Amino acid sequence: MTEDESRVVDSLRGILKEDTAVAETLLSFPWLADGITEDERRAVESLRRILREDAAVAETLLSFPWLADGVNEEERRAVHALQAILREDSAMAETVLESTWFSEGVTRTKRETVEGVSRLYRIDRSSLSALTRKPWFEDGLSYEEFRLVGDLGNIAGRSEVDALAIIGMPFLETFEPTDALAAKSLRRLACCGEGVSKEFRWVMDHPTISDGISNEEAKVVTTLHGARRFDIDIFDPLLDPDTVTLEERTIDLPHTGEIQLTIIRIRPGVERSMDLLERAVRIVEGFVEIPFPVRHVIFLAENTQRYGASHHGTNMSGWHEQYDTDEYPEIDLLHVLTHEVSHYYWNRDWNLHWVEDGL
Repeated sequence: MTEDESRVVDSLRGILKEDTAVAETLLSFPWLADGITEDERRAVESLRRILREDAAVAETLLSFPWLADGVNEEERRAVHALQAILREDSAMAETVLESTWFSEGVTRTKRETVEGVSRLYRIDRSSLSALTRKPWFEDGLSYEEFRLVGDLGNIAGRSEVDALAIIGMPFLETFEPTDALAAKSLRRLACCGEGVSKEFRWVMDHPTISDGISNEEAKVVTTLHGARRFDIDIFDPLLDPDTVTLEERTIDLPHTGEIQLTIIRIRPGVERSMDLLERAVRIVEGFVEIPFPVRHVIFLAENTQRYGASHHGTNMSGWHEQYDTDEYPEIDLLHVLTHEVSHYYWNRDWNLHWVEDGL
């Protein structure tokens, strides 16, 4: 027997003393019979701790197909994070368990979300209540809202002070689709190396941000992570209310319903860009035939990367000189926008490059 196998046997012995049915369910899983990996061993140990806290939670978790067919790293870490949530807040753990997005399978993004929620409980409880008392939190959490809470928790893992400052900002008083995108952008901006990045520190200290992010400013914040990767000098004009402009349009899609489009500029653009962005969104949704993963598509028409347009998880960006003027008729902007819009469906959750960038 390997060390992992020996420790699983020991965990099973403890589980058997607590709940025979749970032990029998675990023993019925094929992955327990064909050798034990480290991820599987650690998942069983987390399940044992969950069982001690709440047998019903353990039984529900064991009913999920993604746990019965083997345990990978993302699933193991999600189970561990759920155990941490359960220890602090049984109601929140049950909310996660009852969510379709969690029961149907664990991706990298979902694991990061659950881990982020678990980290929130490490910060001051009285301050955390400022988040839990918000109306959109109290009436149940959609997946987008879960994502936002998870991103706040991941920021708190780097800087509790900044996470609490963000929780108290105006843009989070009510929930809009761009709020989740803004929180994701801030989280990705913060989580670079140890502590928080110098770019995140610069943003949080900027007057436009430090006095509280408004709903309109949240749309601009969604672009900051992508812009940081290639051109931090763009931060100043983006955060300058006298320089930045937003062109917006609301459209209705067959599978998604209402969705908002925004083009953010720091210099004059052309009228055709919004028409082409709408066509690209309609083409992609018509091909996939399921609702858009986000309710707000944002295009930063500015040179924030080296090779033309690109997608940064919360928004798209492109060379202003090529993509938001009428001076380059040879460029098929519709083709470019359609490709980048498709990444809202096929993105970093996919491990196969031919799916993510080729399909």
